[in-house]
Amino acid sequence: MSTPSSLHSGRFVARFAHQLSVHAGVPVAARRLPGSDRSTPIWQLTWRDGPSVALMRYRVAGLRSSVAGVVVEDLHWQRTVSSTAFAMELLRNLRSGTAAPGEHLTTETVMRSLDRVDHPERGPLAEVALAQQLAAVCEHRQDAMVRYLELYGTPGLASAGVRGALAIDASAVVVDPGAGPETTVTVATG
Repeated sequence: MSTPSSLHSGRFVARFAHQLSVHAGVPVAARRLPGSDRSTPIWQLTWRDGPSVALMRYRVAGLRSSVAGVVVEDLHWQRTVSSTAFAMELLRNLRSGTAAPGEHLTTETVMRSLDRVDHPERGPLAEVALAQQLAAVCEHRQDAMVRYLELYGTPGLASAGVRGALAIDASAVVVDPGAGPETTVTVATG
């Protein structure tokens, strides 16, 4: 059972998250972090895609005075990224010549670059469709997307869209789960 002070704190943080949702244009949720002390709970704000953490904190500067009872400095921030947003950033990195897949472009480098990108899920309709196709072909697995582009590049996706069929059978992309953060992905042939 929550103490009265943590209950009030929760209401204030929930109201603050709602106001932030309106300003940011994405749903923002507030949750008490597990293991935090009941008398002084630690709150986390979470959202999917949308503004980067840096932009979200900037937007908060304008809201500080509008919600009493929230200590902004004590909040924890977490943005999750959809598979489509990851694929969009992966394609942007490839097209800009940042790195060839498999060389310096890994799931970790794409995720780090996403830290600086606001609304990574947005782009021209054709780009979004290509990113959605890449995510679907690779069953929404980030490591498989990197490997797919390493093996087939974007022409395989583009031609698959024209033909109306996928350029690769998704079951042919196999991930070795015991490989750690630099997961090994192999594509079965034949």
